[in-house]
Amino acid sequence: MKKILSIILCLAMLMSFAVPAFAADESGLPVIYLAGKGNEAIYKADGTLAKNPGTIDRGGYIKEAAGPVLEELGKALISGDYTAYVDSLVDATAAIYEDIDLDSDGNASNGTHIKWNSKTVVIDKDAKIFYFKYDWRLSPLEVADQLDVYVERVLAATGAKGVNIHCRCLGANMAMAYVAKSYNGDYGHDFRVKNIMLDTAGVAGYITLGSLLSGSIELQPDTVDRFVSDFLDGGALIEDPALAMFAYSLVSLLNYAEVLDLGVDFVQGIIDKISDQLISPLALCCYGGYPSYWSMVSEKFYDKAINKVFNTPELKEEYKVFIEKTDAYHALLGDTNEETGRPLYEDLLLNLKADGLGIAVVAKYGAPCVPLFADSELTGDVRGTVTELSLGATGTEIGKTFSEDYLKEAEEKGTAKYISPDKTVDASTALFPDTTWFIKNIDHDQFPDFFGTIFNEFCKSDGQMTVFDNEKYPQYFDYVDGKVIIDEGEEEDFAWSDDPIRLLFRLLTGLISLISKLFNK
Repeated sequence: MKKILSIILCLAMLMSFAVPAFAADESGLPVIYLAGKGNEAIYKADGTLAKNPGTIDRGGYIKEAAGPVLEELGKALISGDYTAYVDSLVDATAAIYEDIDLDSDGNASNGTHIKWNSKTVVIDKDAKIFYFKYDWRLSPLEVADQLDVYVERVLAATGAKGVNIHCRCLGANMAMAYVAKSYNGDYGHDFRVKNIMLDTAGVAGYITLGSLLSGSIELQPDTVDRFVSDFLDGGALIEDPALAMFAYSLVSLLNYAEVLDLGVDFVQGIIDKISDQLISPLALCCYGGYPSYWSMVSEKFYDKAINKVFNTPELKEEYKVFIEKTDAYHALLGDTNEETGRPLYEDLLLNLKADGLGIAVVAKYGAPCVPLFADSELTGDVRGTVTELSLGATGTEIGKTFSEDYLKEAEEKGTAKYISPDKTVDASTALFPDTTWFIKNIDHDQFPDFFGTIFNEFCKSDGQMTVFDNEKYPQYFDYVDGKVIIDEGEEEDFAWSDDPIRLLFRLLTGLISLISKLFNK
């Protein structure tokens, strides 16, 4: 349970602060760049930095909070009453976010703010890249209006007739809200965007967020095994390689022996028992209390999540304006068009493409998603699946490749050229298969300059460059030792728990290393 608590608290604290220094666009148009969530620091009314997940020692806080929470869990397991346990977990999470809470209408409260202002920031007319910063807690529709003001100021300062937009993660939702409103004529001027790159975008939603807010949590031994093996093997959770090898090998052996099922079933039973009383207060004290995050909940989960988080008539009334804001975003981009059967954002992008907008997409894959829900076995970047990030590409389970029948059918259909060299991703089903690039084995929060380089070349081509036009920018890349290289493919079809001899060898190797270290101290 301590690991489960750590995962839950880590999920509540995941943030993105990286801003890549990519090359300036050479198409002659300024680039407006929107980073992801957490891109701008939140300050208190007195100008001091507000406490938030980016300003605390996450590991230290988890260790500090785990004791009291686990103590209440132990009592709950004996008594069957989880009220005090839920309260302790909510209190531990709320303490992280209390400085940056919004009010129940989804507005900044207690004078909290970002220091950057789209109306007053000085515009450098000679710049090629303009970093639009925003309060990442607010509704994308509100931020879209600020972006329109900023774009107009950039155009006035530079004399340009339009802009290119590079946006990532939550920034893509903000940018798409602006694009939709601008395209619909809400701002009373011509459409300004020439090219756009959706970089690990959240417009299709992230399965992690949708599943958690809707309570659609499903633990499976295989997905737990894959996640633990992948992250412990890489040193992300345990720094000592020997201890990590021992731990993930033990988990895999327990899974092979079908013993892990018992632990998973036990935890699943607790989750099912406390879901109704836990999700609402836990969500509202952190990311579920920000309208921005609701834009990253896909329609598959949206209605269920709204009813799960705002689960009483009193809460629905208290958060009436908040819900209206999230509904408005989904009515603009997230809902399904009953006539076409597609999400509204897809219809919008297809219409924009037909009207001449250049659309490039970058997606990541090669890592398992957090193992708390169905489909978390699909390849992705921890936060979302490759299908979500790429707007529709087909991916395999982590550790699996496409079957021979699938590959043969792709050859017959003429779509084999879209399949990754390692046979784990098929881009032919993506919304824009010819302008969607993929990079594997890279974390969601890593954004190398190379992403901007692709967009630079895309803009220079007036949005016409495809994945087949330049041998330097093929559809698939790999991230190795901090460098982006062309993916040559390593066909590998295995599961972590299908080779007990290999697992026993790893377990014994890790154990011997640990014993050796113990006696050498």
